[in-house]
Amino acid sequence: QQQQQQQQQQQQQSVAVAVPLLVRACRRLAPGDTTAIYCEVELAGHLPCGAGDAVGILPPAAADITDRRPRWYTLSSAPAAATTTSFNTMGQHEPLASVPVMRITVREVPDGLCSTWLCKAEPGSEILCLPPRRPSPLVSAWQARCETGIVPPLLLIANGAGIAPFIALLELLAARASDVRPRCMLWMGCRQQGNGMPHAPRLVDFMNIGVLQRLVVAESKPASPFASSARRYVQDTFRDDKEEVGRLLFPKPPESTEEALLLVCGTAAMGASVRQVVSEIAAERG
Repeated sequence: QQQQQQQQQQQQQSVAVAVPLLVRACRRLAPGDTTAIYCEVELAGHLPCGAGDAVGILPPAAADITDRRPRWYTLSSAPAAATTTSFNTMGQHEPLASVPVMRITVREVPDGLCSTWLCKAEPGSEILCLPPRRPSPLVSAWQARCETGIVPPLLLIANGAGIAPFIALLELLAARASDVRPRCMLWMGCRQQGNGMPHAPRLVDFMNIGVLQRLVVAESKPASPFASSARRYVQDTFRDDKEEVGRLLFPKPPESTEEALLLVCGTAAMGASVRQVVSEIAAERG
């Protein structure tokens, strides 16, 4: 009973400090993925946060809902790159004032309380949000390296909704002058590329403007008639590039003067597999 009272008290405190944001749009991502449902929810309002941070979303209040603990979702936007809009309390456009816009990427969990609700959010509806508990560790790692005065090559690995913080990071890079952007490569895992890959159009845009120099897509359930033989996971395609990856992660003179930064976001199983590949590459490089 005491534990239940503490939980209720924590939930009340979360509601008290939550910031109301208005839904600007809710878009289905990767509609070609027939297994998982991904959405991007665009929120308008003033919430202190940075690129790729995780913000807390409180489930809707209802008589049959006793668990209003926040669920944390990663921003797929950078503050400097986010557009602005404005709404009044009725969800209508207000031309005289503008507010920041941020985007979160959501994967719907079957029978999930918060993700199912978010993926059906209506424009103009209100959502209670909590600010990040800490800055994005991925974006922070990149910024920390840059503070040394050296801009390292970036190697990004993601699958599914794990692409969200990298979209935010790529927006940060897009805001930089082209001559000071790092070399950037992304290995992305999904069920099917094209309309089965979360944020596919934006990744293509990043390729077209030169923010991404290389995009490698691994399909775990390709639409090809030879699907059984073509099934690949992102760690497999990463291993295919072990020679180039080795030169970038573990450079030897005169190959390179700067060690690349490897960032990984996605499922725990994928992360463990990538760690194993990196260990193999490190052993081969001596």
